Amino acid sequence: MRRPLLPLYLLVVSLGCCQGLNPSQATSSFDRVLWQKSSAAATPTTNPKSSPYDSAAALEAFFAPRFCSSCEVLSLDPPVVLMRGFLSPTHCAELVAAAEDEACEYGAGFVGSTVRSDQEDLQSVRTSSTSWLNPANGELPDGVHAILKDIDDRVGAICGVPRHHLESLQCVRYREGERYNYHLDTIEEYNDFPCGGRLASCLLFFNEDFDGGQTHFLELGVRVTPEAGAALFWFNCHLPFEMDELAANGSDAQAALLKKMRPDARSAHAGLPVTRGTKYAANKWVHSVRFVPKDNEQ
Repeated sequence: MRRPLLPLYLLVVSLGCCQGLNPSQATSSFDRVLWQKSSAAATPTTNPKSSPYDSAAALEAFFAPRFCSSCEVLSLDPPVVLMRGFLSPTHCAELVAAAEDEACEYGAGFVGSTVRSDQEDLQSVRTSSTSWLNPANGELPDGVHAILKDIDDRVGAICGVPRHHLESLQCVRYREGERYNYHLDTIEEYNDFPCGGRLASCLLFFNEDFDGGQTHFLELGVRVTPEAGAALFWFNCHLPFEMDELAANGSDAQAALLKKMRPDARSAHAGLPVTRGTKYAANKWVHSVRFVPKDNEQ
């Protein structure tokens, strides 16, 4: 059975199966109504404006208070949403401390960030540092494991996928003068991987006691100043994007569907240079199929 993958996508572009659901109900019953109706093979509408979900207000109703204390829709097409109060100050501090700790996945705290392998001049593109927090790492404190699980659960729920579709949390540190030039979080070549490309991104901000370091979407004209505890969510590919629930992971049928994922150039963004202090943030990337091997699930 083939189904639309993304509850949030359906919220925005309006399938006929969701018509008649009041936006105020989105936080409590949207997923249930969506899956019931989509499994009954409802016919999509060709008139987006007939849906109650084609407005910023409806999108905000989907995100808050279900996933955060409040939110701001920065772009409706493609959807870019700033979620405030996604993490508490205590959780932000614990994640930064864990990322700085030598007990993290690489055993050395933050190390120089990388980009995809065909990028020759790394220093001209990305000068930040990276530390991965992997839930499978038994050296992490129990409290950090709980925070990582909560992040996975909420980001997965936004996209309508289970936790094993998400990558580990990539924490990033930008010191004064460091940056990440304009880039896409997914490219066509990623579709050749068994896990496919990165369907969506969620950028978490851990602190705000620095200057500069905004996230800038050039084509969208969106510039986001980091707020401690906030999270920025967007999709990396053109929608709709569908997967077959019955296609086995790694099968030819699944690979053929993954190759249809088309990166959305409008999602190109940059981490602008930090001009004072140190910026801490983290990336949580979502895939349309399993990313974590079954043996490594937590």
